Amino acid sequence: MAWSGSEHRNAPYGTSDPFVFVWGDARYRGNCTGYIVKDLILRFKCQSVFDPVEGSGTVRDVVNGISQYLKKKIQYVGEDLKQGWDILESPMPLNQFDLVWYHPPYWDIIKYSGNPKDLSNCDTLNDFEDKLSRSVERLSKAVKPGGIMVILIGDKRKSGNYYALFRTLLFSKYPGP
Repeated sequence: MAWSGSEHRNAPYGTSDPFVFVWGDARYRGNCTGYIVKDLILRFKCQSVFDPVEGSGTVRDVVNGISQYLKKKIQYVGEDLKQGWDILESPMPLNQFDLVWYHPPYWDIIKYSGNPKDLSNCDTLNDFEDKLSRSVERLSKAVKPGGIMVILIGDKRKSGNYYALFRTLLFSKYPGP
């Protein structure tokens, strides 16, 4: 039997159907589907996961569901600026992880807070690209040898202009190890 996620928690927000499942909080702007995370964890047999921008907790919920379904504990560490953890300055976890999942803001498409350390508050594209590259460089050190880092980021279109945000990482002056 394939694990869909419905085995460990019913859908929130008044849904009574026990086979409908939502990871994280669908009302949270920037939430992504948990199926991507679930497939990566299972495909690469990850035993430890780090999510440095936890948001609504999608990755946490997926890890908890897989752990419960497989009856095997997957180590999870989640951090977020809203709890005071700064991706550019706070100490990194002491251990390394099989999977580092990074779903950063897509520059200023969604403003997640009024905190000037929030990447969604960068005034310029150059400032955003610099901070994005530095954050990825820091996170690359948290990946175990043989582990993977996944970066989910979209591009931005505004006023007829196209901004290829992932391209920044391909040509970064902060290469990872």
